[in-house]
Amino acid sequence: MYKRGLAIAASLAAFAAPAFCSVANAVPKGDWSYSVIQDLSHQGMIDGYPKDADLFGNRELNRYEMAALVSRVVAKLTADESAGQTPDATTLEEVSRLVKEYGAELAVLGTDVDNLKLGLQSITDTVQDHQKAIDALNKTKVSAGTGSVTFTGDVQMWALSGNKDVTNFGGGSGTGLGQTSSSGAANTDTALSNTFKIRRVELRFNGALDNNAYWLVMIDPSRDQTLKTTSTTSQQSTSGTSALQDVYVGWHLDPAWNLEVGQQKTPTSIEGTRSSINLLTIERSLMNEVSYAQGRIGDQRDLGLWLRYNKPGVSSATFALLNDGGNRQDLVDDNNGKEAFVNYQYFVIKPLQIGAYAEDGEVGAPQTSRRHFGCDFDYNKGADELTGELAGGYDGDLKAHANTGAAAASPTARLNTQGGYLTYGRRLSTKFQAVARYDTFDPNRDMHNVERDVTLGINYFMKGNNSKIQLNYINRSITGPETNGAATAYSSLGASRYVWMTNFQQAW
Repeated sequence: MYKRGLAIAASLAAFAAPAFCSVANAVPKGDWSYSVIQDLSHQGMIDGYPKDADLFGNRELNRYEMAALVSRVVAKLTADESAGQTPDATTLEEVSRLVKEYGAELAVLGTDVDNLKLGLQSITDTVQDHQKAIDALNKTKVSAGTGSVTFTGDVQMWALSGNKDVTNFGGGSGTGLGQTSSSGAANTDTALSNTFKIRRVELRFNGALDNNAYWLVMIDPSRDQTLKTTSTTSQQSTSGTSALQDVYVGWHLDPAWNLEVGQQKTPTSIEGTRSSINLLTIERSLMNEVSYAQGRIGDQRDLGLWLRYNKPGVSSATFALLNDGGNRQDLVDDNNGKEAFVNYQYFVIKPLQIGAYAEDGEVGAPQTSRRHFGCDFDYNKGADELTGELAGGYDGDLKAHANTGAAAASPTARLNTQGGYLTYGRRLSTKFQAVARYDTFDPNRDMHNVERDVTLGINYFMKGNNSKIQLNYINRSITGPETNGAATAYSSLGASRYVWMTNFQQAW
C-alpha cells in the first residue's frame, strides 16, 4: 500500500510542480543538490531523461522543481525494489539527504514525507542486510589481489591387475602399465601386482588481470618431485618430473589470436592435448605413453612460446617455439637449437574435425634431430564419438641406418617411429558408455619392435566427466625387438599381457 501511495504522490508532484514555479525561491548555482540530481540521472534514476542528458544546462531550478525531481527518484527506487533490485548505499544516502533538504516542498506537492522517509529506511535496511550477507560470504572465499582467480582440478585413483608376460624376447628393459621388466633375459618379466595407485592430483589456478592479460598455474602433488635426466646414445630424456606441470602467462592480441609464454603441453596429437578427465579410455594411446627416448609423440610438456589462432566452429591453429619438444620440462635448454611446432585443425562439418601437426628441431647437447608429424580426426555426433590418429617421425642421427655386420651403425642411433590408434565410444544411456580402441606403436621400425593393444571398456557417469568410474580391459601384444648382427638391441616396450584397469575420478 505504501509503495502504491509513493507512486501516486510522485506523479502528482511532477504534475503540480509548474504551478509553484513562479513563487518558489531559486536554488543557487553550484548548490550540492545540482550535482547529486545530475549523478542520479546518469544512473538512470529519473525516468524520462536519458542517462547522458544534461538536466540543467545554464538554467537555475527553483526548489519545487528540485522537489519534483526528487519525487521521481523516489518513485524509481520504489519500482526497482518491487522488481527485486536494490540500490547501493551511496545512492540511498544521497536520496535521503535530498528528501530531508526538500521535505517542505515535497509536503506542499502532496507527498507524505514521513511515510517517504520510512520507505527509504526500509530500503536502506534491506541493502544493509544484503551487504552483511555478502561480507560473510566474502570471508569464506579466496580473493585475488588483482583481477580474478578460478580454482579447478581433478583427482584420479586407479586399481590395477594383470598377468605375467607370455612372450619370449631378448634383451633390454622396459616399462608398461605399472610393471617393470627384468633386464637381459627372456620370460622373466615380473607379474603386474594387484594394486591401488594415486594417478593424478591436478590443481589448476586460472587468473585474469583484465580483458587482455591472463595466466595459469597447474601442479600435481602426486608427481615424483625428484627431477632425473637420463640419456641414451643420441637422445636425452626426463624420467621424472616435478610437481609443477603447467605455468604460463598470456595475452589476447585480438578476438582470434592469443600469445602465451611458459610451460604447457606441446601442440602435437589431438589426444595428447586433451585433459585426462575427458578421455574415453583410462589412459592415452601408446604413442602418447611411451617414454621420450622411445619417440613419444604427444602429452609432454616443455618451455617456450605459443601463438594461438581460433575461429570457433571454423578452424584453429597453434604455432610454438620450444626448448627441446618435451624432454626439458622445468629445465633451461642446454643448446641453441629450438623445436618448432605447427598444429592446424579444420571443422569440415559441424560433427567432423580433421587436423595435422608437425615438429622439427634439434634437441640435447649433441643437437640431434627430432622430427615428428601426424594427422588426426574427431567425429562427435549424438551418442557416437570416433577419434583416430596416425603419426611418426625420426629421432637422432637421421643418416644412420640399421645394417648387418660388425661394422654396422647401431639402429638406436636413429629412431624411426610410427604409431596410430582408432577409438570409438557409444553412449548406451545417460549413465553408461561403451568404448573400444585399437592401438599400435613401433618406437623403431629399424628394429621391428611393435606393440599392438586392444582396449575394451565401460564408463559409468554419475555427474558427467566430473564424477565417473571407468573400467578397461587391455590386451597387450608385443613382438621384438630383433637383434641385427652386432648391433645392440633396442629396449623393449615390456611384455605381452592382459591388464584390468579401473579409474575413479572426481573433477571440479
